[in-house]
Amino acid sequence: MTLDPLADRAVYKQLSDIVGAAIESGEYQPGTLIPSESMLMARHGVARNTVRLAMGVLRDQGLVVTRHGRGTFVRGGEHDEDHDQPSTSRSRTANSSGLPA
Repeated sequence: MTLDPLADRAVYKQLSDIVGAAIESGEYQPGTLIPSESMLMARHGVARNTVRLAMGVLRDQGLVVTRHGRGTFVRGGEHDEDHDQPSTSRSRTANSSGLPA
């Protein structure tokens, strides 16, 4: 599957579909580290923000978990903990101030 910047579907959603399909197919097993932002950027020819948005979609779908300083992992491994990283800094700020995200 390749990205089509001219498609009706946003590129970050296309990227989340590609990585999500790799997870569903077993290419990335539970607990496996997802390739870094830099690797995904180079592999797919996209900007860092595109990768970050795609990972946010996968986090929202419950397919991956992100650990600060460690990376993004396929859910279902040793990196699954109840205190997942929020998908945005806005959520982090809102949660620390007691406001809804």
